[in-house]
Amino acid sequence: MKLFIQNYNNVLNDVQQYYEKTTNLLEAKACVLWNDLVHPQKKIIELAKEHNVPSLVIEHGMKAVTDYQSDLRDISNGMGGKPMIADKILVWGNKSREILLSSNVPKNKIEVIGSPIIWEHNYVYESSGEQRVVKFMGGKHVTDPSTGRNWDLKGCKSFIPQREEGGKIVAYFIHHDYTDYARLQNGRVWDQIKNRDDVFVKLSQPYASKEKDNPFSDLVSIKDERTRREKSIIIPTNLPSNLVFIKSLLRRCAAVVTTNPGTINGICWAMDVPVIVPKIDWHLRDLEGKEIFDVWPGDYTCEVKDLNKTIDEVIKKDTKKEDRKQCAIDFMGVNEGSPTKNIRGILDEFK
Repeated sequence: MKLFIQNYNNVLNDVQQYYEKTTNLLEAKACVLWNDLVHPQKKIIELAKEHNVPSLVIEHGMKAVTDYQSDLRDISNGMGGKPMIADKILVWGNKSREILLSSNVPKNKIEVIGSPIIWEHNYVYESSGEQRVVKFMGGKHVTDPSTGRNWDLKGCKSFIPQREEGGKIVAYFIHHDYTDYARLQNGRVWDQIKNRDDVFVKLSQPYASKEKDNPFSDLVSIKDERTRREKSIIIPTNLPSNLVFIKSLLRRCAAVVTTNPGTINGICWAMDVPVIVPKIDWHLRDLEGKEIFDVWPGDYTCEVKDLNKTIDEVIKKDTKKEDRKQCAIDFMGVNEGSPTKNIRGILDEFK
């Protein structure tokens, strides 16, 4: 079956192998995109509708559905409260489903599939004869040794792995926006924690350069020292492209600090790692103009100036274990079974 597919954030890596991809929308049995609100994706779906090609959008990040959320506005880009135009939307968990239902998206247009991010990509490889075995927390499947593609997934119903006992690292995941404002806020947080000897810094590509006005340029020069200490390292890659490494890192974490709340929170919840979100204005407002912080029940939050104190308190006494487990179920859909199987079941209806 031919499909018109745009794979964004790697969410369709393990699905697209089962179908023939085409760039000719008019010969596709269905159109699968990551968004129906921005150009050119919106135009593609409008064209698909014109030619009676079914269109689907797959949630590409944990906060993606907030673009449709009727009681939220992002004053930096105008998103929030936008109408969905695709025929169906495939979401990770029931919380996304609830947001869409409350935002007037019809029930029959929403499918809950679980998060491909923590299922199909949160693994480690082990040698096993001529094959590489991918070990999940609760199940195994065999991976093609030449392509790395996943076959015959046999996973568990619930993905709640345990992290290693005695984790010592505090990981800092910075906001990936390219703007001066984001760099400033990331720098404010870094100023609070840069003298800790347990902090790991995760840099996305825009911050890995030695630009004069880059508040993180000094981090590049101390990479070797921190690597030798095995306390910190700088990886200039974006989150979805390095999830195997991130899983390995999180297994050693006592806590995570992030200025970019979203999918990384969901992965931490599934791996039972405490998350601390400093209070930063990322331009989200309710309909009355009141500031909204990206903090969920599974997270801790604090003022930026109180960050070190909060980290120490969380490491000493973590009280949100059950909240994290529930958030992993509600937002990441860890109890929904294999996302690959779920997505294929939906797409195969168009054969």
